[in-house]
Order: sequence, then structure tokens, then C-alpha cells
Amino acid sequence: MRFNAQQRQEYVIFAWRTNNSNDPDAIVLNWRPSSSEGGSRASNDDFDASVAISGARGRSTGGNVGAGKESGEGYHAGDRGGASVWWTWTAPATGTVTFDTLDSDFDTLLAVYNGRHVSYLTEVASDDNADFLTEQSEVSFRSIRRRTYHIAVDGYDGATGNIVLNW
Repeated sequence: MRFNAQQRQEYVIFAWRTNNSNDPDAIVLNWRPSSSEGGSRASNDDFDASVAISGARGRSTGGNVGAGKESGEGYHAGDRGGASVWWTWTAPATGTVTFDTLDSDFDTLLAVYNGRHVSYLTEVASDDNADFLTEQSEVSFRSIRRRTYHIAVDGYDGATGNIVLNW
């Protein structure tokens, strides 16, 4: 079994013996961090540690392996997620802008917010799947020049992987 454990979360694991066991009382439980995680945490895991991006167009790469969910952080695109990372973008001009995660390698959630604290954000746009053929996400919204937007990328049901954020 593999799952993304969250900090300060209690888990109950049920185990049972199969008829193939030689010892009727033996149940062994082993655990370790996934080798792909290496116990590290994404640098932009927390809202206050957002990666600043700029420009009318661009691309930023990263990942959410080892990321979690902050206290007070809500659902993104209607899903609980569980491995969110953050970017901050200040609009260089007023107009329609599109952000996507189409080159990411897992099922993403994408949300854009206004606000100053993770507990008090106003959603501007959000998306789970850009269309029925892809598990990556895409949002378009009207940006206002010099306004700062907070962009969260999370994994559907806590999925993790490599993120490519395009705008």
C-alpha cells in the first residue's frame, strides 16, 4: 500500500492474517518514505514561501513531492488535494491571462486567488481537468495590472509529481 501521509495527521491501519501464514499470530508492518520523496519538502510548500514569477508569458517548473496542506488552507478546484505548492504572480497589464499545468506528469488541481493569508483567500479561477482528455488543469481570467495573484498547484486526491506551470 502507498499513500501520501500528512503532517499532524493520525492514521489507523487495519491488517489481517491470510491462510498462507505459518505463524497465526504474526502481522508485520513496515513503513518508509517513498524513495522518490527522499524525505524532502518542496521549497514553495507554504503560501508564505511562494515562488515569485513574472511577465506576460513564462514557464516555471517544480514539484509537489513531499508537500502538504497548511492549516487553514481550503480545497483547490473542489478537491481536498493534500500536496499543494504556491506561486505568486503580479499582472504586468490588465487583460485575459491563462495559466496551465498541461506539461505536468500527474493529475493536477490549479487555483488562482487574491488575498494575503492562506486562510482568507478569494478564488479568482480554478480547474481540475482542462478537458475530458487530460488530467492536467487550465484557467483563464481577467487580470488587473499590478494586482498580485496567488497560484496553487495541488494533486487530485493528494497526487504528486513534476509540475510545469505555463502562462
